Amino acid sequence: MRRTRWEEACGAARRDILVTLAELPLTHNQPFWLGVHDGQELISSAEAECKLISITAALDRLFDRCKETVRYTDVSVRRWLRGRFPDRPYKAPFELVMRQASERQYRSEFKRCVCFWFRVLQLSPTIAWSIMGRALSQRQRRMLRQLWFDPAWDTQQPPGQDTVQQCYDEDEFEESEDESDYESTDDEEDEKEGTRGFNLPFEKDDDVSVEESASSQSSGVGPEDPLGDIVLRFCYDMATEDFEDGRASSSLLVYFSAVRGLSRPRGDEYLRPHQFTPVLSRLIYCTRLIFLERIVPRFAHAHIGLSARPLYGQLQMLKEVRAEKMCDGTMSPLGEFLSLLAYGRALHGTEGPVYHFHWSEDAREALGQATKQSRRLMYEWEPLDPNFNSIRDRLSMATANYSFVTDPTNRISDAYLESAYEGVYISGRWSS
Repeated sequence: MRRTRWEEACGAARRDILVTLAELPLTHNQPFWLGVHDGQELISSAEAECKLISITAALDRLFDRCKETVRYTDVSVRRWLRGRFPDRPYKAPFELVMRQASERQYRSEFKRCVCFWFRVLQLSPTIAWSIMGRALSQRQRRMLRQLWFDPAWDTQQPPGQDTVQQCYDEDEFEESEDESDYESTDDEEDEKEGTRGFNLPFEKDDDVSVEESASSQSSGVGPEDPLGDIVLRFCYDMATEDFEDGRASSSLLVYFSAVRGLSRPRGDEYLRPHQFTPVLSRLIYCTRLIFLERIVPRFAHAHIGLSARPLYGQLQMLKEVRAEKMCDGTMSPLGEFLSLLAYGRALHGTEGPVYHFHWSEDAREALGQATKQSRRLMYEWEPLDPNFNSIRDRLSMATANYSFVTDPTNRISDAYLESAYEGVYISGRWSS
């Protein structure tokens, strides 16, 4: 608690409403009930929820483009992308998660963040202050309104059922098993102080020839997606947001991470380190995707005036940003996440196992209970001891539905029928 300062960020807040604000949009075009505050019902309108569905769908398309950029980015650049310190890359490159369920789970973290802040935007400043214990700064409100009222919405069609179902599927996988150890920390790396000098690396050098410039853009033509472009701009603004008065929780991403540290559904408890570090890993993963797509995109994002990456100097473009905004120890959301992740994992190691087992003093109670349950499942029937040496189990067999039970040599495929018969036909009569 001293490290995360969650009590400072959320101690005086309405935690139950904060948790509800971070939920994904509903599956149908209907209002979203947030809770009751000071006798007033707080509801996100159906129109706002419909717009959130469109934003989360645009975020999916953006992450698809991020994946393409990662696939066509060299290992050396991806090693620096994953590195925690400004003076050296990580020993292994940044990689995409493998399982689709994990990818949906990772993406849902940023979707929740977007939904959280745009629902807060719909609240009056007075109510938002009383719920969160803080207010949106002028810059943060300008960032949110820039996306919410962008002219790109004038040509946007209402989301269809496919989009709604996609958002629903995200929520289904939220509580599933997370990818273990995507974001690993290297204990051998020493912390170094990063250099300053954060500049947007998109201005072309004057000495670059017209021929080189044309060739650099020849492979940078991709599908136009104005909504995806403005979502990229907003996510990048969140990822590079400065801390107000040195407080990490003043930024949108870090405050949202504190909300994700509350237990569901009422937020009456804080998550333990082993529960919260997967959330940090997901946020780190998605933030790095945003950085890569904003700095060295494979395809242009025309709506926000972002050109495709040039053929040369990509690593230098990344380094100019990462020293200030992407490394451990920097006053940036990603720097804070990396620090919290390392601290959380170290703290988790001192807590011991998550689950504890208590054995009886005579060490026989567990065996007795297991025997009792086995007899109950077998209807009190005790078959003859099998000869395991005669049972064949072909481990190399790749045929579907094969097991030692179905192997014809063992002749036990119908053994369950004998067990059921013995259980219901006892002492010459049928058991009720």
